[in-house]
Parts: sequence; C-alpha cells; structure tokens
Amino acid sequence: MKQCYHRECDDISHVTPEMMTFLGRTTDSVVEVASNMTNEKCEVKQADCIEEKTADKGVIMTPYYNTQYPNKLDCAWTISVGGKDLWLNFTTFLIWRRVLTALADYVNIRDGKDKTAPLIGNSRKKHRF
Repeated sequence: MKQCYHRECDDISHVTPEMMTFLGRTTDSVVEVASNMTNEKCEVKQADCIEEKTADKGVIMTPYYNTQYPNKLDCAWTISVGGKDLWLNFTTFLIWRRVLTALADYVNIRDGKDKTAPLIGNSRKKHRF
C-alpha cells in the first residue's frame, strides 16, 4: 500500500484504509502540499461517516473505532423507525477529554434528521439520556 507521507521513515505497514480516510476531511490545498512534499500524487478520499439506518436492530460504530481518528470529525447517523419506539444502548462509549472538565468528544441525540431538530440528549451534560 503506497500512501503520501512527508518522511521516508514513516512506517505505514500498520495503517488500515479506515485510518487513511482522514484525507477526505482535508482541503484540496493540503492534499496538494502533501503531494508536493513527497512527489507522490495523493488521492482525495471521501470520509464515510454519515449513515442512515432503518432496520429493526443494528449496530452503529464509528469507522475509527479503537483507533486514532482525525480532529474535528463530525459523524452523523440517521435512524428511522417509522413511528415505533427507539431504544439506544451504548455498550462502549469512550470520550476524549481535553482537560479534566472539557469534553472534546460527545454524542447528541436529536428527534429529527438535522442539527436543528429538538435535542433529546447530550453526553456533555449527562451520561444518561
């Protein structure tokens, strides 16, 4: 697997395709700079962090689960249950803190399809919804 890095000493043998999707979150100019530094042509990948779920049961997992992920990652899952009650069970929920009191990662649960929908729960304020 050939990837664009700026130092020859970078070992990418442990890198997975999921870890490389961070390129999809960068601007074209950053990718161009990386290409110029390595004399390699970097491919821009689309981040895959938006999903729609309609099944009666399922698992939602970030594509970066159990690995490092890029800063300012914004994932969104839309779950449509067609008038039924919805029950969410977080079996693993690890969040990164900048300092002891400030959360860098969080989960918002909304009753609707976009960021303007009514907020039902926010993990920054409480750990039980």
